[in-house]
Amino acid sequence: MKVIFNQLIHFLFFVFLILRASAYNHVSAQSNIVPALREWKPSGGNLSLNNNFKIIIDKNYSSELKETVELFAEDLKSVTSLKPIVLEATKYKPGDIFFTVDNKEKIYGDEGYVLEAGESIIIKAANNQGIFYSTQTLLQIFNQSGKSIEKGRGVDYPNYPTRSIMMDVGRKYFQMDYLEKTIRQLAWYKMNVLHLHFTEWSAFRLKSDKYPGLGAKESYTKQDIRRLQDVAKKYHVMIVPEIDLPAHATAISEFNPSLGFKCESMRKARWQGDEANNAGKAWTLDITRPEVRKWIKDLLDEFIPLFDAPYFHVGGDEYQYDPEKLMCPELVAAMNAKGYTQPGDIFIEWLNEVNEQIKSYGKHTQIWNWWSFNKNKTSIQPSKDIVVNVWNKPNQDEIIKDGYKVIITPEEELYVSPGLVDASGYGLVDCKKIYEQWKPEEGKNIMGFKVCIWADKAEFHTDEWFEGNAFEPKAVLAEKIWAGAKSGSLKEFLKRVDQCGSAPAVR
Repeated sequence: MKVIFNQLIHFLFFVFLILRASAYNHVSAQSNIVPALREWKPSGGNLSLNNNFKIIIDKNYSSELKETVELFAEDLKSVTSLKPIVLEATKYKPGDIFFTVDNKEKIYGDEGYVLEAGESIIIKAANNQGIFYSTQTLLQIFNQSGKSIEKGRGVDYPNYPTRSIMMDVGRKYFQMDYLEKTIRQLAWYKMNVLHLHFTEWSAFRLKSDKYPGLGAKESYTKQDIRRLQDVAKKYHVMIVPEIDLPAHATAISEFNPSLGFKCESMRKARWQGDEANNAGKAWTLDITRPEVRKWIKDLLDEFIPLFDAPYFHVGGDEYQYDPEKLMCPELVAAMNAKGYTQPGDIFIEWLNEVNEQIKSYGKHTQIWNWWSFNKNKTSIQPSKDIVVNVWNKPNQDEIIKDGYKVIITPEEELYVSPGLVDASGYGLVDCKKIYEQWKPEEGKNIMGFKVCIWADKAEFHTDEWFEGNAFEPKAVLAEKIWAGAKSGSLKEFLKRVDQCGSAPAVR
């Protein structure tokens, strides 16, 4: 009898261990959010939404929150069978979802939020941006669970204010539908900036009224730009435009041949390729001449006010190195006439001039780091109020030390250039390394990070082909710079990506 009793005790203990392990291994929908919730404390049990629940907007903040919450209600219909009613009130009932503004808990900042799930779901954020991100979390949860949410309290906020991707729409024309879906998916992962590189050697992708015929056959009209920005605003994504100058300007100099340098050393450049070089095309505009600067100013005056963002990117990269500059008589003559000691000073002078133009519109200038790269030297520097997109890691510390605000996008780590992939793996993001090992730099001047999607030598591939190469890097960066990697491995993270699903369609 004693033996049987002991066997029963062992059996019950074994069952207990199994049940305990099962409970321990149970993964709630909250665990599958991308990017992962920064903090989550379960309180036990689940709340299931019924067919009569309501979404309540705190009527004290209805003007600020109404559009975002109504968008959430529409998206919720698409991921569940529920058809909630949206009301404005100050009270809510059990089972309702209540949205309010509350900036008492400073910890979550401008983009964070608090999610409390008990008898009801209560969302608090300092402003509409945080409310929007809370809705993406709720949608990801209900996309997996249907109507159920685990009870508990979460606090969620990002590590960096700028969470960005760049798309090379200059070399390759991406369809409007794909750009809109990209915006929606960025918001799904709480990414907030889409940088569009509109100009390249191959095409100028904006339709110009000032210079008819400058825009390529496949380019974006002003109506297209308005439409994109309206979609982006709805999903809390900022579109930062880039017109890359004075280099990357082959398409511009083809449109108006008088704008290019006359000297061969400043016309030719390896970045535009042998075919363009052999045809005598000019890679760089001759900014030593006042009439060329005036032409550029008029161009920028047309497009700077077209965009809502407080930033305008003017490139400023990949003009020729100093040996080529010193071989150009007109550039050397301009350097000497102005009393400069380095040929690159002319480019910095022009850049600072453009910076003043952009600032006159109440915006901030962005550029790529180039003036001190490789063989380039200058005796003057770009204005310190210019935001530098740092792609070259050896220059990164110096630029930050000099006091510039930066967005970091190292080519060895965050460039998606599938047309340039070589034996070293250049052009492919090592997602496993980035997710499991890479540690984003921290500092008061580091605004954030960016994945850059370049179309070099891949201009005729489909939008879907590019998405296949860029999807995982975008998702990985989204998690890493929101709150850090929360899964132990890339494989585990990608499983979570699959579980949380894709964003509802653009509305």
